[in-house]
Amino acid sequence: MSVEWRIGSLRIRGPKGFEWCGADDFFKKRKRLADDFFHLLYSTKDILVSSKWEDCRPLVEDSQEYRFIGDESLCREIFEEYSAQLIEEAKESERKRKEERVLILFVACVSKIYAWHSFSLANNKLDMKCKFSVDIG
Repeated sequence: MSVEWRIGSLRIRGPKGFEWCGADDFFKKRKRLADDFFHLLYSTKDILVSSKWEDCRPLVEDSQEYRFIGDESLCREIFEEYSAQLIEEAKESERKRKEERVLILFVACVSKIYAWHSFSLANNKLDMKCKFSVDIG
């Protein structure tokens, strides 16, 4: 019977002795845990663009994802990445909102110009009819 323990990237098997597992395994697991924690942050709606780690830590420290990572500095780093993403999304949203406002103003201006132009043409045609009728009569 072989029992397996892991210490960092070292895999220990009972009677067979020591065996190194690849660093890839360690980093893949670390990445998966980080991704799980990132998704936890994403699903926590109380975290806003202006939120700080000190304020948000109590919201996540009882979670399985936080405990599995076991390294507060890594969790804080992941939170900072998530916060940076929130800031970028807020900037992008604001940029799109400004573009929409400019487009709405542009359409409104074009509509007014078109309406004024149509009114001017109609007015000119009316003037021409009046002159024509006056010239005949």
